[in-house]
Amino acid sequence: MAGILAGLSGPAAAQDAPPPPSEFLEGDATPEPTGGPRPEDRFEPPFLGFYFGGAVGTAVDFQGRDICSRIAGCKDRRGFGLDLSIGARFSPQFKLQGSYDAFWHQGGDAVHPAVALLQSWRLDGRMTFPLPSNLEPFVQLGLGVYSFGDDVGVDTVGPGLQAGAGVDLALARWTSLVVTVLYRGVRLESFDGDLHVDELVMMHSVTATVGMSFGAGI
Repeated sequence: MAGILAGLSGPAAAQDAPPPPSEFLEGDATPEPTGGPRPEDRFEPPFLGFYFGGAVGTAVDFQGRDICSRIAGCKDRRGFGLDLSIGARFSPQFKLQGSYDAFWHQGGDAVHPAVALLQSWRLDGRMTFPLPSNLEPFVQLGLGVYSFGDDVGVDTVGPGLQAGAGVDLALARWTSLVVTVLYRGVRLESFDGDLHVDELVMMHSVTATVGMSFGAGI
């Protein structure tokens, strides 16, 4: 009887025994999806998204003999203005942005009631430092074409360089608050028109702006 029971339990025990490790590996292999790579793997650089934005702020000419007062009779070195931009995020750490801005100062007489101290068309690169929060600091460097003139007129044009830093505060997936501070060094040729000056002028100023950005690349 013991032999019969041993013979009956032998096949059952063999069936209940775990398969060799190689069988585990072969049987547990997950087939590759037939529809190609996963959706999150399909979209890679060159860009992750575009964005646009606008800002308001102030500009300060910090030269000893500031250009606005010396040439146009401005009452104050400080002015106010606006900034419009459009850009693209090429990687989590880099953005390329094109901008236009203009900053006005209060004029000193009835002939020049307002002076466009800074009017620029710029191209900037931003090196960003993503954090595990909704804050994203950045440093910014770029080149631009600057003009200076009475009101919105253009009396002189020259190249410029801007450099600075700022921070993005994400308010939602497609919206962020942006604070930027930039130094601007501008080389202006001799002036024509109402603000005529026969000399090369170097303009040094700092601008600070606060604005909003919208889009997939913020």
